[in-house]
Amino acid sequence: MKSPTTPASTGRATTRMSSSWIAIRQPNRREPGRPPREIVNRVYSDTVTGETMLLRAVIEETESEIAVITLYKISKLKKYLPKETP
Repeated sequence: MKSPTTPASTGRATTRMSSSWIAIRQPNRREPGRPPREIVNRVYSDTVTGETMLLRAVIEETESEIAVITLYKISKLKKYLPKETP
């Protein structure tokens, strides 16, 4: 599996980066963006706040790398995740 590359980081930044990599490598949901971009989502439990959060990344994937265009953390899950159908 291709890995996104980032500068070395330490402490809490490393933990956040690990969560980000998981979101990109193993998303709960993938959706198309503007070509060639794609949006990946991953729901997780924030260890600092204890809240259920959503990591959402806009990526461009090629044969050799995954480029992260935008990455953000969201607490309003209902706004960004589709409603479940009965």
